[in-house]
Amino acid sequence: MKHVSYLDYVITDTANNQKGMWRPHVIITWYAGKFDLHDDVTFTTETEAEEHAIELGKNWVNNRLQSMQG
Repeated sequence: MKHVSYLDYVITDTANNQKGMWRPHVIITWYAGKFDLHDDVTFTTETEAEEHAIELGKNWVNNRLQSMQG
C-alpha cells in the first residue's frame, strides 16, 4: 500500500488477490471527500496492480479537475 500526494489529492493504492491474480483498488481523498475506484483488470503481481492503481488514481484526478474547469 502506497500513499501518493497528487495535485492536492491523496491517492492510496491497494491490490486484492483473487484466485492468484491481483486487482487494483484505489482510494482517492481530498479536503471535501473520498472516492473508491475499482478496476476489473488483473495482474500477475501485486506490484503491477499497485502501479496500475496509482495511474488510475492520477487519471481520475486529472479528469475531475478538467471537468471542474469546463
